[in-house]
Amino acid sequence: MQIIENWSDVDGEVSELLQNPSDPSFAVAKVRVHASTPVGSFANLLTKDVGNEIAIRVPNTAVQRLGLAPGHRVHMRVRQTGVDKYFSPPEAIERK
Repeated sequence: MQIIENWSDVDGEVSELLQNPSDPSFAVAKVRVHASTPVGSFANLLTKDVGNEIAIRVPNTAVQRLGLAPGHRVHMRVRQTGVDKYFSPPEAIERK
């Protein structure tokens, strides 16, 4: 699958937070997506995920800074980087 340049602003709730086994500098936040809105002129590939849970790779620095834990509501800027692969940069994550 070829991924086009994309970004989405996602509102959701963290249901699980796990260490990323392939990269220890990242955690994997399982997030139930409540809303997905486009960012500028970028494609919004996450509209299909509203109502579903997706696993988003989140830098551990952001997890620690926010004290992120299951049950927290979040707003994140997310990019789909592959089939079922999602990433959020540390400066684009906030607790609600």
